[in-house]
Amino acid sequence: MNNRIRTGLISIAAGLALATVARAQSDAEAKSLTGVSEVLLVLRAVDASAGEPAVPVESFRDDIVALLDQGGVTVLSEEDLVGHPGAASLVLTVRSEPVVKNRIYSIELRVKQLATLVRDPEIQAPVTTWFGGDLGLSPASDFGEIREAMKALVVRFVTARHQVNPD
Repeated sequence: MNNRIRTGLISIAAGLALATVARAQSDAEAKSLTGVSEVLLVLRAVDASAGEPAVPVESFRDDIVALLDQGGVTVLSEEDLVGHPGAASLVLTVRSEPVVKNRIYSIELRVKQLATLVRDPEIQAPVTTWFGGDLGLSPASDFGEIREAMKALVVRFVTARHQVNPD
């Protein structure tokens, strides 16, 4: 089995694991979104194959910001964080691997927040408090399906947030 196919199969397995975890979200995870009204939006694209075009996640930023805005979530800039200690980060990561004429992709959407340890309140650490994931196969040169999957995860986040923050 060549490396490209092996890498693709590993990507699929990882994505299936992510999808399983995403379905098992707990009440604590949902409650962790209580009071979240501002986020720093971080978009990342990770491509397994060097030399292949990356998924242009930054070109989808406006769509994602619009969905968050419609859902009552303000997107902060790095400079805004100074005046908003403890603001959550919304990290969207797209991993992809071209296989033949297609692209296998997995998308993770994580809310990261600063948490304080109960055993020692002096210790604070950034942790993932909410997670969503998706996996798919799309034409290699068409990023539309990936864009729609990204937007669907953002809508899932906005919906989960709204359930614990009825405005």
